[in-house]
Amino acid sequence: DYFRKILDFLTAHPGFYPPTDSVFRAFSYFEITETKVVIIGQDPYHGKGQAMGLAFSVDRGAAVPPSLKNIYKEISDTIGYPDGIPKHGSLVRWAEQGVLLLNTTLTVSPASPGS
Repeated sequence: DYFRKILDFLTAHPGFYPPTDSVFRAFSYFEITETKVVIIGQDPYHGKGQAMGLAFSVDRGAAVPPSLKNIYKEISDTIGYPDGIPKHGSLVRWAEQGVLLLNTTLTVSPASPGS
């Protein structure tokens, strides 16, 4: 009921990111009891075409955001990437493996970080 109210509000007030159908996307890849790692972000990306429901992730084809570039660099410096640092910003594969990529705020107003 609580989540339904959130979705109803977002449907009645379009323009938030990510799109309404992706707000709870982080919970759609595995059963919560199968969670292996939790990575928490602050809020979704606030630019058009960036936020897609997974913290730090963007759809393939979108520019890799600076925060994700930093994550990739830290992983590369720590354990390396056999095939090099990814050229895309999609973390869907991580989610499919039980990584919960969750922002503390599920939505954001356009061009207004922290909103």
